[in-house]
Amino acid sequence: MKNIFPLLTLLAILVSCAGPGQKEGSDNQYSINGSINQELDAKVYIQTRQEGKWIPIDSADIVKGKFSFSGEVKYPVRYYIQIPRTMSLVPFFLEASDIKIDIDVDTIDNTVISGSASNDMYEAFLDEVAVYDSDIRKYVDAMRTAREQDNTDLANKFEATVDSIYEKKEEFIMNYILENESSPVTPYIAYRNIYQLDLEDLEKIVASFDESINSSVYLDHLNNRITVLRRVAIGQKLIPFEMEDRYGEMRNVTEFNDGNYLLIDFWASWCGPCRRENPNLVANYFKYKDKNFEILGVSLDENKENWIRGINEDNLTWPQLSDLKGWRNKAANLYGVLSIPSNVLVDPEGYIIGRNLRGERLSKKLEEVLLGTGD
Repeated sequence: MKNIFPLLTLLAILVSCAGPGQKEGSDNQYSINGSINQELDAKVYIQTRQEGKWIPIDSADIVKGKFSFSGEVKYPVRYYIQIPRTMSLVPFFLEASDIKIDIDVDTIDNTVISGSASNDMYEAFLDEVAVYDSDIRKYVDAMRTAREQDNTDLANKFEATVDSIYEKKEEFIMNYILENESSPVTPYIAYRNIYQLDLEDLEKIVASFDESINSSVYLDHLNNRITVLRRVAIGQKLIPFEMEDRYGEMRNVTEFNDGNYLLIDFWASWCGPCRRENPNLVANYFKYKDKNFEILGVSLDENKENWIRGINEDNLTWPQLSDLKGWRNKAANLYGVLSIPSNVLVDPEGYIIGRNLRGERLSKKLEEVLLGTGD
């Protein structure tokens, strides 16, 4: 099935809200007039998410169910309104226009946002994506039921269907981005789906953008991602890192690459697709471990007990490292890992010769380099 992926961290957004010294009548002026269908004597906040924390951008008092904001914004940006005394958030695009937000506290999905063309555009995009997501959920549920009934053949059939729908969804998103190269929501869509975009995709996307996109803060994030992926692209040198193994001993990745083809496998005990891929890794490891081939597992676990249990349950007899920092894993960040399972194949000279090889693709690549079956 498709990779497990984290909730992407929304980085700092460069936008100025109302404050001293702003010019009246600026083309970048926005206003927000909102209502909440409950009498709340509290403040409402506009927030963004930075390094895993919610950061308030502006606040306003709720008076008789009404609130308002005003200020300047240079380019449409995705923000969230926090509903007081609840965990609910209302996402919306802030842009230079008169925006109206009517919040239904009881059913947040019934909240009505008007006056933001960017928000309307993005909601229309989400409606199209939702069709794929609905089908994915349906077949995932069917797959789980089949597995619970020990019907492996049927479960595998449903899993293949899920993979097919995911591919169609990814194709739709890529085509949407390329066909809407001047839309202010396009760089945000690319950013939100950055985990599934490889270097070639990202370079193609950024090259397609209209000049007007240059003002989007999300373009900076896309370019930063390109920089990371170029550093670990095929043909680049292995980036060294050190981390503790399961016994608490500090190990360096280079010691496992010395004279060997090395597969650096990023996984976690909580990752279902990783665990389903592990039997393939085990089979290839025992086939090639005496032919200058080594695997180095790098776990994105946070709980050591779960990590060790996963190693033992899946019979992962190769070396394993982890700093138990989850998605903040040092090696994962170095190699630009935003979804797992993920891997990097390195030759004995320390050069990257493959990325994200799974299933039959991994088996064929190892056969090619270790048995010399390639052209």
